[in-house]
Amino acid sequence: TNIKTLVENLPNVSELTLFYEYDSALLHLTKLKHLQYLSLRTDHANNIPSAGFFYSLGKQLTCLDFENFQMIDIKCIGENCHTLKCLHISGNAIFDTEIPVTDELIESSRISGLLSVECLCVEIPDDILGTLVIISQCVNVRRLFVSLYGITLEEVLEKVSKYNKMEFLETLCMSPWFFITPEFANYLREKYKNLRACY
Repeated sequence: TNIKTLVENLPNVSELTLFYEYDSALLHLTKLKHLQYLSLRTDHANNIPSAGFFYSLGKQLTCLDFENFQMIDIKCIGENCHTLKCLHISGNAIFDTEIPVTDELIESSRISGLLSVECLCVEIPDDILGTLVIISQCVNVRRLFVSLYGITLEEVLEKVSKYNKMEFLETLCMSPWFFITPEFANYLREKYKNLRACY
């Protein structure tokens, strides 16, 4: 396959963007010992790669980018990718996860791999709850890019703040853009002391 050829001829590759079709082709990537950035695109795949794939590669990946997958197993990613700094998810996905979304349980359900995420981009119009869950898990996020569909930024921040104070947040980017009132700007300034950019 093309992936096998790539692995054999470029064994030191550290960044890779691929069009994903099936798991067996990706198994060749487990031989890339320097791979840190992986971007996967698809137009028909139901699920992201298997747990076995992330188990093999997860410890070395620092950036993951998924586009147009129908199902995202965030628990699988978080339990196998312990050094993630960047996580980008976009498209018409829904999150496949058993993470509880209750005040009593979410603190005891932290997913270790998501604790290291500093740059989070979530553009998932079909799963508001999933979006809230993943933001709640990334407690060390510094740059947050979120697309808002059927929920306001104020609602997102209010719901997430129960589980994640985002005390390190420096950049907040939202889509679609909306007019920020002086009152809301003051709220952001008071709540997020490290916030330097909002657009």
